[in-house]
Amino acid sequence: MKHLFRTTVIILFALSSYGEVSQFSRFQSEVTPKLSMIPDKDEKAILENYLTYLGSGEAKILEKVISDLKKKATKSGKPVSPRWISFFEGNSEFCLHKNPNVCEYSVGSASSEKLKPRIDKGDKLAMELILVYSAAVATDGADAEGLEEYQGVLKKKYPEQIKNIESKHKSFFKKLPINWLEGA
Repeated sequence: MKHLFRTTVIILFALSSYGEVSQFSRFQSEVTPKLSMIPDKDEKAILENYLTYLGSGEAKILEKVISDLKKKATKSGKPVSPRWISFFEGNSEFCLHKNPNVCEYSVGSASSEKLKPRIDKGDKLAMELILVYSAAVATDGADAEGLEEYQGVLKKKYPEQIKNIESKHKSFFKKLPINWLEGA
């Protein structure tokens, strides 16, 4: 009887885990073909690579996202608009085109599911993304609220890592300082 109970619990756990992965996978397969609607090819590549990173967890892909965000912001000399590449918001322009009424699972949802656990565990590259994004993208509204939560975790749990990342990207942060949000 105990064996049957354990087997049932394991199967239920596996099915619940599968549902979470499946939700992100469905989202990724649904939005990837729609990335062509993003008018700026650099922003399209940034979002496409970010979604690929969230799915794979490959450091090399995240390094490219960070590098491309820095290049895009440095080229214009000002933070990039989050209109299309909002990583922490549900209702970005891209999401609204996907579903004009409601965007229950969005890039912001994907970040919460896939990036937040990496931040909580102290993944240095994920932390680097948060700080570079905080300088490279002109956050506003819901995007800022989502980003504020990530910044708060970094300030509370990883102050030394912040210093290391600031040192690593010193010239970039000199041109475009980190936008520390009010509640972070």
